[in-house]
Amino acid sequence: MAPGYADRPARGPADAKGVVIYSHGLAREGDPIDATPYVLDDLQEGGWDIVRFLRSRSEDTLDTSIPALAEAVGKLRGDGYKRVVLAGQSFGGWISLAARPEPPVDAIVTLAPAAFGRRDESPATWEENAAALYPLAENVTAGRVLVFLFQGDAYDPGGRGERLRTIFDRRQIAAAVVDKPAALVGHNAGLTRAFARRFGPCIRDYIEAGEIEKGGPETADRGPLFVCPQPAAARLAALSAAEPVAAADADPGAAELAGRWYGTYANGRDVLFVVSAQGAATLRAVYAFGEVIRGVNAPAGQTQRQGAFDAATGIARFAEPQAENIIECRLLADDVMLLAIANRARGEPQGIVLRRVEER
Repeated sequence: MAPGYADRPARGPADAKGVVIYSHGLAREGDPIDATPYVLDDLQEGGWDIVRFLRSRSEDTLDTSIPALAEAVGKLRGDGYKRVVLAGQSFGGWISLAARPEPPVDAIVTLAPAAFGRRDESPATWEENAAALYPLAENVTAGRVLVFLFQGDAYDPGGRGERLRTIFDRRQIAAAVVDKPAALVGHNAGLTRAFARRFGPCIRDYIEAGEIEKGGPETADRGPLFVCPQPAAARLAALSAAEPVAAADADPGAAELAGRWYGTYANGRDVLFVVSAQGAATLRAVYAFGEVIRGVNAPAGQTQRQGAFDAATGIARFAEPQAENIIECRLLADDVMLLAIANRARGEPQGIVLRRVEER
């Protein structure tokens, strides 16, 4: 086991609310992405210690890693941690569901669990990512369970969300399945900063709700439901502190574009687009983008842009000669914007749907 963060010392068993053991995915080539994912930052900031369960590729098998993880839980309990949570991505999520420490852990959070390869590389065993997952759900003993499944996941045979919900409902355990959340695509979607902005606080609250006595009239004996709203503007402050304005003489169409708009590219990079209407058809914008996956070099940044609004087409265009990219946007609905960004050299635009972010 290794520290979850190089720059955040552990509080220790006496002061922490508990400890989260994060298990990374299986490394098929090179080194695994074993950095603590952004989604666990909210738990760390809320008083939990985070440790990483590191495994060498040569020994990372179901037969060795599952009992080793259970042993790690026992060690941390022996160190004095009263609450233990398992979190994992891909193979790490699978072994988190499969481990059976005694006493059971307080919660499990699993992101895109898989242990039998992709369809293109393991056609004979790929469907086991579904068939072998259901017995794990039948026997999981954690106090509460969260499973996240993503669209476009090459390891997912499909149909797992509905089947898992059926199992958990029949067993009447405190569990939730988030199946294909919007704008989060691919096997590594749970590692992205965009996923963390959306779900980090909710995961923390759901885990900590396990401390609340069960048996309330609204939730029977299963505890509170997992509910997660879209992130408020305050949650996105780290992307850009720019504030939108709309001049009194702005074209009505340009004024409608003024505001803070948020969305996520298919690769997990999140974007905040802050538009101001400065004059009749003159716009100013800040295009800010976040990190993607911790441990993978894709830094955040932002750029200021000047543009013009075409009332005839409803399109705003930001195409300053010195800028590397051309940005165009238009409203699809009152609070929905389509943004396209194209590199001048390569040409092919990337499209993204943004939604207006209101202060809450």
